[in-house]
Amino acid sequence: MKNIWQNLIAGYHHFENERLEVIDASHQLKISAKKLIHKILHQRIKQDLEELKKIKEMMNQLLGLIKRNPWLYQVGAINEGLEEYAELVFLEVYLKDDQEILKHLPAGIGHDALIGGMADASGELVRLVRAKMNIEEAKKAHQYISNLYEHFLDLEVSRNNKLRSKIGEVRRNLLQLEEIIFSLNLKKGI
Repeated sequence: MKNIWQNLIAGYHHFENERLEVIDASHQLKISAKKLIHKILHQRIKQDLEELKKIKEMMNQLLGLIKRNPWLYQVGAINEGLEEYAELVFLEVYLKDDQEILKHLPAGIGHDALIGGMADASGELVRLVRAKMNIEEAKKAHQYISNLYEHFLDLEVSRNNKLRSKIGEVRRNLLQLEEIIFSLNLKKGI
């Protein structure tokens, strides 16, 4: 019995150290992605793709840690960093109108993070349109979000969870854009 407890304690401590390492890596990824999103939307930096590449390295390191120990996928906090990174990539795809940017999404990123990232990017687009109050930008964002939402409708989300709420978030963002477009058309007298 003594060996079992020794192995259990050693295994627990090893996992706990790895868990804390991926939580920290995810947190750093989240912060870096949030900062770049803010810079892109508010300061219009020019080297955003260079910074995206640096953040992708952080993402690859996080995924490498998880790949070493797949049990780490159960650590809920890691999804926050992955989701924020996906949001950054989808926002860049929209702003640059370049599907090639999707190559920055690693194959190891899970569907929860991708869906969450897309949904959060749709919210950023609504804020962008509100800031610009430009009918062409509003229509472009509406089309982008409408395409996302159409693909989300193909998913069978049978449980009431975060994915369902993220898909609902995309729908609400789509409706908000429709209201903005309607208001802008009224202002123009159309």
